[in-house]
Parts: sequence; C-alpha cells; structure tokens
Amino acid sequence: MHYDVIIIGAGPAGSAAATALARQGRSVLLLEKAAHPRHKSCGGGLSARLLPYLDADLKEIVEREIRKVVFLLRKKEVSGSSAEPVAYLVRRDRFDAYLAEKARKAGAEIVENCPVRDWRETPEGVEVQSRRGPDTASFLIGADGAAGRVARKLHPDWKKHLAFALEAEVPLRNKEEAVWIDLAVSRGYGWIFPKESGAAIGVADFKGKVPKPQALYSDFLGRHPLTFEAGSVPPNGCTIPIYRSAAPHW
Repeated sequence: MHYDVIIIGAGPAGSAAATALARQGRSVLLLEKAAHPRHKSCGGGLSARLLPYLDADLKEIVEREIRKVVFLLRKKEVSGSSAEPVAYLVRRDRFDAYLAEKARKAGAEIVENCPVRDWRETPEGVEVQSRRGPDTASFLIGADGAAGRVARKLHPDWKKHLAFALEAEVPLRNKEEAVWIDLAVSRGYGWIFPKESGAAIGVADFKGKVPKPQALYSDFLGRHPLTFEAGSVPPNGCTIPIYRSAAPHW
C-alpha cells in the first residue's frame, strides 16, 4: 500500500509526527519494532516548553511537576527554583503509549512488533521493507533512535563511540520535589528524577567502555542520602551511540 508518509519508530518523536500529519488528513504508516507499553531507560523529564504542543490531557499521566533543579559538582551545590513548573516527569512506558494512542485516534495506522529490515529511495519516494513486507510512501521520517537504520544509511561516513548508562526506578527515603543532576560522576553525570512512587536514578559515562559500571552506579547511590534501598533494585544497562562526522563540513 502507498502512504503519504511512513514513520519508523513509535517513540515520542515518531508518534507526535504521526499525530500531527494524520490530523492534517495525511495517510500515515507508523512502524514500531516493539509493542506498547514497553520499558525505556530514561529519566522521563519533559520541558515545560513542550506543553503548548501537546494535548491538555497529558496532565493525567504526569507524575511530578518540577519547580526546582539542584546541580552538584563534588562538594558544591547550586540550585534554582521557579514559581511555575520548569519540567514535568513521566514514566516512559506510559508516556510513549499515550502518544502512540493519540496517533492511532488521529487516523495513523500503527503496526507494532514490526522491525524494519531496510529502506530505499524510489522515483516515487521511498520503499520500506519490514516484517510485514514492502510498503511505499512519498516521504519517510526516521524516528528510530540514535542507532536507527535511517540515520545510518543516510550518513554512512559517520563515526561513533558508545556511551554507557545504568538506570533504575527505585524507592526514595522521602518525598522529593526537585530534580538532582550530579556532574561529579566519572566522565559523565548522574541523575535523580522523582516520580509518584520513587525515582528514576542513573549514571552515564560518555567516554567509552566503563571497567566496572556497577561500581560507578553503587558509588553514586552511596553519596546521595535521598536513595533508600536503591541498591536492591537491579539497574538496566544500555549503550548510547554518539556519532560525529568523519570530516568537518565547512
């Protein structure tokens, strides 16, 4: 079948694009390799500046309004507060499923558990090969993440190295209203994003392979009195590809 647009990836970017296009009367096919709801290692922070672009019922899945952010660097602490929310915290499984359902209700066709195998340009637009077979469209949107097929095929000369992260949803000792960003974690940073029943807590290192990632995570937990029995919750590990062009473009 031919569509106006095929979108690869039903994360926030892909689902939001599908909703906007479908509401404009465009035929949209949205292909997602997993099925909603699914876990994503993520703090789940949304800038308050996004609200005008999202539907009002988003507030139903917001778990915390953030008016304070605390930055730590070794023993120094810098914080900022606002009378109005500067960010909203969500769980990515609920948030992504919410946006996908918006796209579906707007008229986009969503196919889950359907990884894309390849795609190519044609005189009429693009052809996408997925688990369900070939589909064609006038335009293709690649929203399949940092390691997605679309970006890799468009930029074969990009070089990459892998950043590393560990993250878990854990209980907190007390109810916390601020986001904490710790800039003293190895060659990256750590974070505490409070939610309704705990917090998303994690560490990331952007310089490559980490010899003892669990030790880095445990050290971060040990330095923060907010966490409570956080070590009993196994963190999820993930790699983050960081790309750069092989040669600068002047």
